[in-house]
Amino acid sequence: MSKFLNAKELTSLIANLPHDQSWSGITAILQAGENLTITQLCYVKNDGKMWKAKADAAATMPCIAMATGTIAVDAWGEFLLLGFFREDTILTFTLGDMLYVSDTVAGAFDNVLPADAGEQVQVIGKCLVGVHIVYFNPSLELVEIS
Repeated sequence: MSKFLNAKELTSLIANLPHDQSWSGITAILQAGENLTITQLCYVKNDGKMWKAKADAAATMPCIAMATGTIAVDAWGEFLLLGFFREDTILTFTLGDMLYVSDTVAGAFDNVLPADAGEQVQVIGKCLVGVHIVYFNPSLELVEIS
């Protein structure tokens, strides 16, 4: 089922999300290449499917989307491309933190920059509304640590 949005819906996002596991933003229906869970960060592999991003190698980057729920391998599901996301258990950062793709846990957010040789640094958002709400806006500019 398609939903056509009016101009106001396309330009207005809710930042102060009132409910756990909610989001406001631009989403796409994409296919998972592996089992994914809510808030996992994903890159698109050469098979056209979404896989967990990890900053320890260029082959698993860049992050382009976040899973909005549990999505089984080969299933199609909704992914956040840009916007606000609230998750009260997994997303626990300090207000103002810059957020990056983790170099240690596939699919995870981190508020610590990757620092080892060969790791990729990608800014994916900021904790700017509350400690459980992130502004997700993955940059496609990457820096490799040498």
